[in-house]
Amino acid sequence: MTSTRPPRIPPEDLRLYSLALNNKWTKKELYHNITTETPFFVYDSLMLPWVLAVVLNLGMTTAGFEEAAKHTTRATLRRHFRVTIGVDQTPTVVKSRSEVAVDGMLVARLTPEMAVRIDEYTASGQLRKSLQEVEVEIESSEGDMMLVCAYVYVWNADMRLLEAKGWTPLEYMKSGAA
Repeated sequence: MTSTRPPRIPPEDLRLYSLALNNKWTKKELYHNITTETPFFVYDSLMLPWVLAVVLNLGMTTAGFEEAAKHTTRATLRRHFRVTIGVDQTPTVVKSRSEVAVDGMLVARLTPEMAVRIDEYTASGQLRKSLQEVEVEIESSEGDMMLVCAYVYVWNADMRLLEAKGWTPLEYMKSGAA
């Protein structure tokens, strides 16, 4: 008998993802987190602490995953939208003139080596994406909305290669790909 229940996300995955989503920095912490290396805005599997921990070489343990979550805070990239690359079904962002936004994560507190690892992780898509400097909006732990400069990979190839199909971290976790 085949189960008709939708795939379930393991509770520990939800806990770690919630930890990352709810992480907020004070204004003072923000200054220290972004001064050593320009942060990255991520909108793909790097939003998940266990993926980020592996990429940043923080270890494949709960402690490493929790440390990765401390490197992130929820962020919004305005005037862009997220779509799926048809060939590999991975997300990308496209610049837009309309008032749309992409929810993602700001990854900060990076060493130069960590920034290189993020670049290497996204290397397969770099032929079709360009690294751009953008402003993303974050919320401080005091509740203030702030704009922060960040790097993001933006689609720069043929738009016909894209599908108007959304991508969310929760759907990605449900798929078992995470």
